[in-house]
Amino acid sequence: YNDSIEFSKYVIAATDAKSVWVTDTSHTNPVVALAGRQTLVGYQGWISSHGLDDRKRTMIIRKLSQDPENTYYVDELNVSYVYVNSNQRSDFNFKPSEDSQKWKLIYKTRINAIYKRTNV
Repeated sequence: YNDSIEFSKYVIAATDAKSVWVTDTSHTNPVVALAGRQTLVGYQGWISSHGLDDRKRTMIIRKLSQDPENTYYVDELNVSYVYVNSNQRSDFNFKPSEDSQKWKLIYKTRINAIYKRTNV
């Protein structure tokens, strides 16, 4: 809990309020729930209850997870950040290489991490 509070304080202070994020689909993720940032795909229960089709964006996130260096689709959607929660069980396992030309790890706590899209 405290990790999420401190994490969200960093997100609020260090990132643009209008930035677009790739996150997990948990309704409790601190990027959306506490810092109020926009996510590419949100909580599945809310999406389906509103009858929205998230298949295209879910596919984009899956492709990014498989190949973090292929940013074509997320760049078209103006994604600036990726949020990773090491405790969240998810299909999204974003792990860019340490020498990635596209993503830089800018913040990390015990369970949360933020990768920022670089301007390459």
